[in-house]
Amino acid sequence: MSASTKLITAVQVLNYLAEIHPQSASSNQIAGVVGYNASRLRQLMPLLVQAGLLNSSRGKEGGFSIIENWPEIHLQAVYCAVEEQKAFQMTTKLMANHPENNFNKYFLSLFSDVQILIENHMKNITLGQIRAEINKNTSL
Repeated sequence: MSASTKLITAVQVLNYLAEIHPQSASSNQIAGVVGYNASRLRQLMPLLVQAGLLNSSRGKEGGFSIIENWPEIHLQAVYCAVEEQKAFQMTTKLMANHPENNFNKYFLSLFSDVQILIENHMKNITLGQIRAEINKNTSL
């Protein structure tokens, strides 16, 4: 299992926009700072805008800016905004009377429980806390 590139990139974007708040930045500027492909980033940004985590404006002075109460954005909100597939989603076909049916049902239930635990934990992690932790670790 690999860590979510979308989630990490989204948090990097939010972190950068929190740094320059209240200014805005274009997707090209953001891509240059976070080191992510600008065209792929342009697919991610509307998801963050739709989730109410970013503001977007058009025109010469347009770009993206983070919402006013950015320190309170929790990781679970970011996760839900950018991930189509859950971390512990199991895609398997349950067939009636199949010998592995109970096995699959067990793991479907287990993965569902783990997913709930992960998302509940992410609700307790805010962007403000992430920034404080990152800043603490980079000043060592």
